[in-house]
Amino acid sequence: MIWQSLDSAMRLPRTRCKRVLLRGLLCVLLVLPTWPSIAQTFHISAAYRNGKLTFNTPPAAYCTEWPFLCKGVYSEPDMAFDLSYNKHFVPWRDKRERIYSKLPAPRTGTIMGMGTGGNHNFSFEFVGLALEVVVPPHILNPLVTFGTAGPCKYRAGPEGPSMMVVWFKMSSGVGQCFTNYYPDDGKLPAGNRRVNLKGAAYQLDFPSLKSMKPGVYTGSMRFTVGDGRDIDLGMGASDLGFSTFDVVITLTVHADMLVDFPPDSHRAVLEPPGGWSNWTSGSPAPPQLSRDIPFRITVDGPFSVHLSCGHYGTWARCGLRNQQDHEVRVATYLSIPGAISGGGEAVKVQIYTATAPHQRFELTRALRNSPSTLHFVLESEWVKTMLKYPGSAYEGLVTVIFNAVL
Repeated sequence: MIWQSLDSAMRLPRTRCKRVLLRGLLCVLLVLPTWPSIAQTFHISAAYRNGKLTFNTPPAAYCTEWPFLCKGVYSEPDMAFDLSYNKHFVPWRDKRERIYSKLPAPRTGTIMGMGTGGNHNFSFEFVGLALEVVVPPHILNPLVTFGTAGPCKYRAGPEGPSMMVVWFKMSSGVGQCFTNYYPDDGKLPAGNRRVNLKGAAYQLDFPSLKSMKPGVYTGSMRFTVGDGRDIDLGMGASDLGFSTFDVVITLTVHADMLVDFPPDSHRAVLEPPGGWSNWTSGSPAPPQLSRDIPFRITVDGPFSVHLSCGHYGTWARCGLRNQQDHEVRVATYLSIPGAISGGGEAVKVQIYTATAPHQRFELTRALRNSPSTLHFVLESEWVKTMLKYPGSAYEGLVTVIFNAVL
């Protein structure tokens, strides 16, 4: 398109060029492209850990200076915004000619995960702005007359002789905020006012947060600001520091996990079904010795589990030994509702030592303090060999290691 404009612009009428050349002047036409302005960038950084979403972005300066403007309104910190513009202000005319703001409607975007994180939707909504109007000391500040329209609500910072910060929340896409009508009596004259947009409050939501895999996700949205734009500043807004800006969102999902065993569960005494009282001398060997230990798990993403042993047996199991160094091998299993392993539900999934591949678990949902069970089992063949050592005790150390998969 630039070259087409240049070509058509150089086709001047012949008679006109002749007249110019006869006077000894050179007719030169220079056509320069109009480059789009570079968009400003505002960053929002958030992290999801242990079921809680936190924001790491520093808040706007006024939130620190005047905490009551921001505290307890939204969990997100107000975005620091630094935009100045001139506003031709006429307080007795249309609301858009006064100090005026209107926010865009909520939007849905996509954040993309690095590697295998996949893409997920997010929703973003501007819900408030903080304005500062600078005026000479002898002129009334327009924000003193601030009114409300529809759902617009505002809080004012401390008023000074030359400036005042007013911060307001509104329903985006619907609410408009503007100063009240003021008669032409000389107390609030019309004219140019310097307005500083100091910050913006927002709401950010990730609907699929609990099912997202660990990793870093990024996404962005572009907005315009000015007369009639996404952030509408009304009529007479000029000399903006910028007219386009990007909101860049970075979300880090941590694969933190918490495994909570009840008190005194560090010791597992293996017994036959129903206890030893059902088994007397001369009876057939019990079919197995076992012990179930309940625990609770909190985890957001996939994880793996393996064993570490005090006595390493064969078949990637841990060993138990008696005083005569006779060893048997105990099998270790996990049952975790809401998890999948090997393509099926995680019910009595056998766990092995580090010499074998770690057992991997996927989630059908984020687990929050979910009841689960650790199973220890000695099969019949080992029980039979143990009965050859009556009165002895078999002991061993089995450490179950949970690892979040990043």
